[in-house]
Amino acid sequence: MPVRRGPFGPAPVAYTINVKALRRWSAERLSLERRDGLIHARFRYEGTTCTNMGRALVFDYGVVMGPRELGYPHPRNSSAFAPTAPGDTGHTCMCKYAEAMPEIAREKPARRTSLSDVLSFVRPQIAPGCYCEATSRQHKWAWVLETIHYALSQERRNRHDHP
Repeated sequence: MPVRRGPFGPAPVAYTINVKALRRWSAERLSLERRDGLIHARFRYEGTTCTNMGRALVFDYGVVMGPRELGYPHPRNSSAFAPTAPGDTGHTCMCKYAEAMPEIAREKPARRTSLSDVLSFVRPQIAPGCYCEATSRQHKWAWVLETIHYALSQERRNRHDHP
């Protein structure tokens, strides 16, 4: 398991996701914006349905956090993601579309006391690829939150390495 220095002190941070993937996802799929003393993170997930010949689907996750000095607390959370990205129609081809979409709208798995809690985020080791099952959605949430954690820790590390 990879070990990296985290943003919360000298203790090493062990990610469950390969660091190479975290690096790529933080560069290609994540945007961080600071405004009003908060950090607004957006993560774009691009995947496929598990039926109907694997139709492409896109979800935009959004998480709002407080400042690093407070451990990146989650003062508010916009259900943490929009049900689908603008223009996405692939979600309508999910095998359990009618059941899953209301569940997705109610889920708030990112609601934690702080971002450091992501490292203890419990999720299944193996999950289906699409969004029909709650276990699959929990697994994807872990990807999103670990990517945000990794990006913020690298940002802080780079500031200390390059004054």
